[in-house]
Amino acid sequence: MANHEPKYHNEAISFDELKNRCKTELVIAIDEEYGYRSWLWFPGIPAQQIEKWWQELLDIDSFWGRQADGPLGELQKGWPGEFFRADESDRFYDLFDEVWKTGQYRSCIDSNEVGSTSDPDSFLERADKTIFIHKGATFNQG
Repeated sequence: MANHEPKYHNEAISFDELKNRCKTELVIAIDEEYGYRSWLWFPGIPAQQIEKWWQELLDIDSFWGRQADGPLGELQKGWPGEFFRADESDRFYDLFDEVWKTGQYRSCIDSNEVGSTSDPDSFLERADKTIFIHKGATFNQG
């Protein structure tokens, strides 16, 4: 699998451009921290490989990445591809909601994963409701 440099886009992108990308590329709607933030993720990984990639994740913390060097200290996600915030305007959130409901995949990400729950807090879900758990998940499969 190719090594993709992660990119977090906080700059303006036109709604039409983002909507077109959602129609032509693999995009995954990510619900971060139970609605705290909403993301559209273009992983740059073929759909056939995204499930395996997810299952090999050692932990979910790599989603938040690290601060990059430089004067702005821009956040560098630890995952491949490109990320777009979708909760900063109604139009972008409506697009996120559409991808969440109709896309090939969607995901929930929670930094407070704990072993006491019976359901995973962070997962990748295929449109057919199949759930994929990352390798480091700590929920009680009981």
